[in-house]
Formats: sequence, C-alpha cells, structure tokens
Amino acid sequence: EREGILRRCLVSVFRQHLPPHVRLNVVVIDDGSPIPAETEIAAFNVVHPFDMTIIKQPNGGVAAARNTGLSHVPKTATYIAFLDSDDMWEPTHLIKAISALDRGYDFYFCDSERVGQPYTSFSEKVFSNFLLKHARHLDDDFHELDRESFFDQSLRERVFLTPTVVYRRSVAPDLAFDTSLRIAGEDCLFFFQLLQKCKSICCCSELMVRCADGVNIHAGKYSWNDSGHLLRHIGQLQACYKLRDRLSLSAKGNAFISYR
Repeated sequence: EREGILRRCLVSVFRQHLPPHVRLNVVVIDDGSPIPAETEIAAFNVVHPFDMTIIKQPNGGVAAARNTGLSHVPKTATYIAFLDSDDMWEPTHLIKAISALDRGYDFYFCDSERVGQPYTSFSEKVFSNFLLKHARHLDDDFHELDRESFFDQSLRERVFLTPTVVYRRSVAPDLAFDTSLRIAGEDCLFFFQLLQKCKSICCCSELMVRCADGVNIHAGKYSWNDSGHLLRHIGQLQACYKLRDRLSLSAKGNAFISYR
C-alpha cells in the first residue's frame, strides 16, 4: 500500500450523510500493513455520530482481517458494511442503504466502478436486463430483486462487489469468512452463504462506490505474465469446491459450479 490510501478511504466514510438516529462504528484492521494505520488516521478528529476502533494484527489475509472486524462489531449493531482501504463510498451511500434496509430488506447493494475503467459493474454485466425481468421497481433507483433468480444469476456473473453491500446483521450474526481462501473466492463464499439466509434483497442502480488503485491480490493476477496467475486459478478451484459443498444449490447451479 501507499501512504494516503487508507486516509482517502476513511475520508469517504466520515463524509457519510447519516440519518439522525444512526451511529456509525468504524473498525479499522491493520493487517500488517507496511503503512501503519496510526500514521494514516492521526489527523482525524472522530466525533459523534462516528466511533472508530483500530486493531493491529499480523498479516493473515483479507478473510482473517474481515473476521477480526466482524468480531469487534458492537453487539447492538443493526447493519454491517465492508470497505477495503483502496475503495471509497459516495457521501450518500450509507443513507441510501439504510433507507432500503429500514423498509425490511436483509441485503442491499449498489452499482460501482473501478477508477480508470470505462464502465460500471452494472453496465459491464448489462444488469439492466436482469432488473427488467426479475425485479420490482420501487422508487428513485431502488429495485426489489427476486431472491432465487438473483442467486442463480450471481453464481454465473456476480454484479455486486464487497464494498457495495450492506446487510442486516441478525440474518447471520455468526457467519465468517473462510480463512483458507487467501487468493480468490472468500467473498463469494461468504456472500452466497449470506444470501441463502436472506428473505429479501434490494439494490440501487445509482453509482455509489468507487474502487481505486490499491493492491488487489485477486485482480492483480489476471495477466499471464504474472507469477501468481496459476495460483489465482488454483484459488478459484478451491473456492468452487467450497461453494458446492456449503451451499444449497439447484441442479442447474450445482452443474454450473462443477463445470466451472
């Protein structure tokens, strides 16, 4: 990582427009970063409605870092969201998510883009076609998704990225990331297990999350010239086996995972 990346991420967190009744607990995990978290956050004056906790631990991978974060979420927390240090939320991201979840939905996500790419996640995957066939338009840019259709679609082509998701904690309070998946698939396994526990799903088609230029262990290994290219494929295979073993899949879903 480079100096300033975590600071930029946290600026996007502390600029969130929150409803009056909401308190935001920010848990920062320093997972052996070469740039200590303390130096990145020294300039922040954290005041109500924000709280911030910093936890340092030896590098154990993204799943271990997220699990530490989950274990330090206050028991009173209603909703949970993840944000990697090189990603940023638009100022109205959380207030839109909370507005949706307060209607009774269990799982919320929004559109995102990677800085420097000419398309968003929704436009790249032509997600508008799915919304026309398998979603009920609510108001503004919100859509209620058909749970089963969305699950099957996501197995084939996942449109939501980790920093776009906000979910109801009570749906799966003890769910954790698989720490054996260090290169690929730890987020897929977690979120697909979570989705199978959710009763209702909502999304916002507005662009609310920007993924920037930090270290991406998975995406950084797509080039054939990268020494970790084969490891990425091995990691994906391991993740597929775990998806098949831990999820309740339809015959079509099981066939897709097995073929993949």
